[in-house]
Amino acid sequence: MNFIGIGIRQRGAGFNTPHASDDARLKPVAERLSALLGAPVACSRDCVGAEAETAVAALRDGQVLLLENLRFHAEEERNDPAFAKQLADLADIYVNDAFCRMLGYRRSKVMGTKCFSLVAPDHREILRERMAKRLAGEQVPSRYFFQALARDGRKIDIEVAISLLDMNSGPPAILGIYRDVTEQRRMERELIEYKSRLERMVKERTAQLATANRDLKRLIAERKRNEAALERKNVALQEILDRINVEKDRIKDDIARNVEKLLLPALWRLRRSARGVEGAYLSSLEKNLKDLASSFGRRVSAPGLSLSPREIEVCNLVRNGLTSKDIAGSLGVSQKTICRHRDNIRKKLKISGRRVNLVSRLQSL
Repeated sequence: MNFIGIGIRQRGAGFNTPHASDDARLKPVAERLSALLGAPVACSRDCVGAEAETAVAALRDGQVLLLENLRFHAEEERNDPAFAKQLADLADIYVNDAFCRMLGYRRSKVMGTKCFSLVAPDHREILRERMAKRLAGEQVPSRYFFQALARDGRKIDIEVAISLLDMNSGPPAILGIYRDVTEQRRMERELIEYKSRLERMVKERTAQLATANRDLKRLIAERKRNEAALERKNVALQEILDRINVEKDRIKDDIARNVEKLLLPALWRLRRSARGVEGAYLSSLEKNLKDLASSFGRRVSAPGLSLSPREIEVCNLVRNGLTSKDIAGSLGVSQKTICRHRDNIRKKLKISGRRVNLVSRLQSL
């Protein structure tokens, strides 16, 4: 077996352009490598072209050839397929430094390792099938993902772009460009997981909203039933109130008839023999009995006026024209007390301090 070394681009002064200076020549490297190997190491003036091909063809088994630095060709930085094919024509296996660093291996270790041993076990079979189909001329994806095994046992997500190179002589070669996409794939998995979690949250929230909507509809229906029941009760209550009003009117008519038929005749007979204050009091009593079935009694007893029973009695006597002195004598209280009642009545009728006659105001009710 022949050994061919290819100069790989390096970082540092003098290596920033495709057209490197003579300081980038690898002849000193060939001399150092020869000392390390204990065998001669030839050095070509170019890595491709007629000179490189002639030097490779002249190699015998066991000899070592170091091709010139790739940095003397602009195609090296552009991943040019034609340039890669020229390099592949010179050797059986080529592995660059970036691939070795990605997996954590030395170049010498990779060169002596079967390629499928660097692939995760669960991805090996499909890669074998694709390689066989590609070499057989069948159509297979030129770009796909698989997992490689790093030296420390980690699984690395790899995106690979495969090209089939037609060699001038011998079987075709496969050019693979590998890219570490572990972080990208991790972010994609996290994004998928986040999307799945978000979809679950949306589904759960949708279910909660659907439940809340059903509960709201149930509450609305229940409220409508309650409102309908309340409306029926209001109608029934109104009917009861109407009946009560009818009954009140009937009672009022009965009282009026009883007053006219029973009380007033007896009062008239008493008045014939009454004199002075007693006659006036009986006249007032007669008038009050007549007003019992009228609106005055109901109005002075209304809750809004807040008149006490004694004030209502004074109102009736004042309305019938009795003086404070006569009222005091008939009720058995002092005239001063009657004056205080009259003042309270004026306040509650809201005519206090106004030039309004109390008798006229009471007679207007």
